[in-house]
Order: sequence, then structure tokens, then C-alpha cells
Amino acid sequence: MGVGRKKGTPKTGGRQKGAKNKITKILKQSILEAAISVGDDYVDNAVDEDGIALDDDEKAKLEGGMVAYLKTQAVFQPVAFMSLLGKVMPLQLETDPDSAPIFTVNFVKADDK
Repeated sequence: MGVGRKKGTPKTGGRQKGAKNKITKILKQSILEAAISVGDDYVDNAVDEDGIALDDDEKAKLEGGMVAYLKTQAVFQPVAFMSLLGKVMPLQLETDPDSAPIFTVNFVKADDK
């Protein structure tokens, strides 16, 4: 017949309810650190339209870190970026019931080079 505890017997052992997966936490932190690093590298190696390296004053105007990386991905990998966006957006928004929420999505076509 069935294997396991008998019906009505309390559950004992195992992980506590709501316990975080340690590997998932480490992996998420590593992914965030990698995105920040790639974004910083993007700024450090930035070039203009002609492929000429930007000077320090021009680089200082650029955003670095994860924001720079994610902006680049949004332009060059929009399908993957939109999938990611769908995972981080709230599932339920609290709004005033008398007014409809307004969402704006802008799509920018990358220059064909």
C-alpha cells in the first residue's frame, strides 16, 4: 500500500515552512553581482558610433552597474528582457478603484549597423 506517514499523524522533520533555499539565494546574489560587473565593464569599454573609445568625461555621464547592463539587454535581447520583466513586476497592483491604472511601454528599435 502507500508509503509515508499515517493519516492524522503530525509532520515531523524536513525544512521549516517558508525556509529559503540556500543555493537559490547564493545563485541570485551571484547573478546580481555579475550583472553589476558587466554593466561597469560596459561603461569602462564604451565607444561612440564610430567605434572610438569615449573619454573619461563622456564615460562619467553613462550609468554603470546593473542598470547599464539591463538597458543593453532590453535593446539587444528584448524577448529575454521582457521575460525577466514579467517575473519581477508585481502580480497585483493596488490602485484607486475609481481610476484606471496607466501603463506605458516604449519599444526602441536598435540601429542596424
